[in-house]
Amino acid sequence: MGSDGKTAHQYHTIGPTLLDEQAPPAVLAGPLSPTDAGAGGQAVETAAAGGPAGEPAPPAQPAPDLPVPSAMPEASTATDPPATTLSGAGPAEFPAETTPAGATPADTQPADAVPAGDEPLTPIPEMIPRGDPLGVPLLVGGADLDDSQATLLAYDSPQGPREVLVATVTPDAEAKLLDALTSTPMIEIHTEEQTSTRLALDTDGHLFEQLATVAKSINHHATAGDDIPAHTYANFATVAAQLDALTDADTDAGHAEMLEHYRAHAAAIEASLHGGGGKVPHVTAFEQVGSRTVTRLVPDPDALDPGPTVTVRPATRPAVVLDSDGVAHWNGADRTPAEQGQEYALDLGDGYTAVYRPHATTHDLTDLPQHSQRGRLEIVAPPGNGHGTDLVDKLGDLQLVNRTMTAAEGEWSYLRRQVWAQDLDAHPAVVQALHTAGDLDDATEHLLFAERAPQAMGLDERGLRTFARSLRLDAETRALPAKIGVLRDAVAQATGHTGGAALAASPGYDPHPRHSGRGWLRWDRFDVAADPAAVRARFGGRGLMHEIGSGNLHAIIRSGVLASTERRRLMGVTTGVGLSETADLNSGGANSVFLRVAETPASGPVLFWEDPSVLLRRADVYAYPLDNFGAEDRHEGYTRSPATMATFQHSSNEVMIRNGLDLLGAEAPSMIRCTTAAQRTQILSLLRDRKIEKLGGRLVEQVVVL
Repeated sequence: MGSDGKTAHQYHTIGPTLLDEQAPPAVLAGPLSPTDAGAGGQAVETAAAGGPAGEPAPPAQPAPDLPVPSAMPEASTATDPPATTLSGAGPAEFPAETTPAGATPADTQPADAVPAGDEPLTPIPEMIPRGDPLGVPLLVGGADLDDSQATLLAYDSPQGPREVLVATVTPDAEAKLLDALTSTPMIEIHTEEQTSTRLALDTDGHLFEQLATVAKSINHHATAGDDIPAHTYANFATVAAQLDALTDADTDAGHAEMLEHYRAHAAAIEASLHGGGGKVPHVTAFEQVGSRTVTRLVPDPDALDPGPTVTVRPATRPAVVLDSDGVAHWNGADRTPAEQGQEYALDLGDGYTAVYRPHATTHDLTDLPQHSQRGRLEIVAPPGNGHGTDLVDKLGDLQLVNRTMTAAEGEWSYLRRQVWAQDLDAHPAVVQALHTAGDLDDATEHLLFAERAPQAMGLDERGLRTFARSLRLDAETRALPAKIGVLRDAVAQATGHTGGAALAASPGYDPHPRHSGRGWLRWDRFDVAADPAAVRARFGGRGLMHEIGSGNLHAIIRSGVLASTERRRLMGVTTGVGLSETADLNSGGANSVFLRVAETPASGPVLFWEDPSVLLRRADVYAYPLDNFGAEDRHEGYTRSPATMATFQHSSNEVMIRNGLDLLGAEAPSMIRCTTAAQRTQILSLLRDRKIEKLGGRLVEQVVVL
């Protein structure tokens, strides 16, 4: 969704049972890019369950000493730590004391073993909490998964827990996975299936998106109690004229039905704009229901080496249901149709199944799912508990790294995330370092092949594929220490540090992830964490705001988490209640929550972060100065620079944060503004019942205000 009214979403209350369990404490620190290298919202409030080398550059000019604010407490009752003063390290705008990288793995260790003295950053739990809609975050070795992160969930069902691993495969790793699938000989079958699609006249003309944007703007300003801006009237006039022109043209019956649907929405909007104001009903997309012959590819039953059983089918989602007590239910089998696209359904054997939705079309999959679902992988275990280790191991069946992440690998992923967050991927030193890293993997793989070639004698086709995958994974592990050194030196050069060692010892550098809302982990960007005071100064007293709209403020605080649209789907929250869910799913914005840069709000209900660095230290943030439905592909104005975000002035700006926010821990808002005294009393009572005395280092009585 866009930012106008973007943050006015549904809320789903989740029971407090899990809220009392605090996430394990972790400390992460993390300078801002001196310029924005970018080319150029909607916060979803969901009740989530509970508690939760290059040569060195010349010496840089030192930045002035700036105070580092008190760290946000992980535990809700913690007090503020004393502030310290640190000197900036280099010319970065926003130059945190950290722990250096962990030990590197022993060269002789195989890829799926834990090197001695280097424990996993996130051990696989023996038991995944049953019914917890947020699940347990897990870091997986290598760089095959987005942010090297997966989530383990255990849905409740009559057959016992149904444990699932959910992750997003990176575009770079997709070829390996598809090779594992398409190596199986396939044949075509033809079936008649029901379909529900938008008409080309609609998608080409963006009728739904235009009407939804106007409606969001009206509802946003109706909630705020201020005047509707002129551009909203102009935008409505444009789409109304478009509808009139299409109505006068010759259209078939399907087009006429679509136009009638949208004219009804337009009439409601016009009545609000010219008839006294007030909110307008939620705008829905028109979809034509019908049937079509669908060609599916299924494994050839006569193949000698079938591998995983693979079927191509229309995209689906797990039919998860969230009950009133906050327990997520799914039987591991029932699925609901997704909005569009196709997916691979896999039988991995031994009761394990998987679903994958690719980033790109293939010879046997031609209809891509919506943007926010691309690369999404689900692996489902048979009924029962204790399958966490096996679920991770099953990644290997898809030729993906299938072991937990070590501290050394954590630093590699951390550095890659810094490259993304600070827009360093075009810097010559970084480009060369990433190229060198690939060469190191290749060279190490050749050495290993020379050592192990006799082991391949007599292997069948499947055995040879397994042997080749093992060689590559082992090569990546053995080459890792050298790769980290090369990339660390390059990032140091790109950010004005004297070398990789200086960067690793500098304030803000910490390759350890931080829990955020229990259901996911995050990496911090070292530039912001090193000098958060500079970020605050850039914003000049403005902060980040999340408007509650017509939602239930108490329900949100009770949940403890804001979650993205995609996270809500995994949790079992009812669909179709967001202001522009379809547009967000199409743009990829559904993977993030939306906030906006704003002045301190004078009325509620609203959540407000007066210190933007609390959230902008995260290395998964991007933004737009205007409404772009949080598009993940770069559109005009796209930026990852907090310095650029600080210049946003338009009310429809949007700041996107991946997955969600922890409202009762380290990411707690500095203000929870209520609308009535009774509402404030209710929320304070809720927090006291949870034994939460402070949020963000402040007494809850100072945070929860009228």
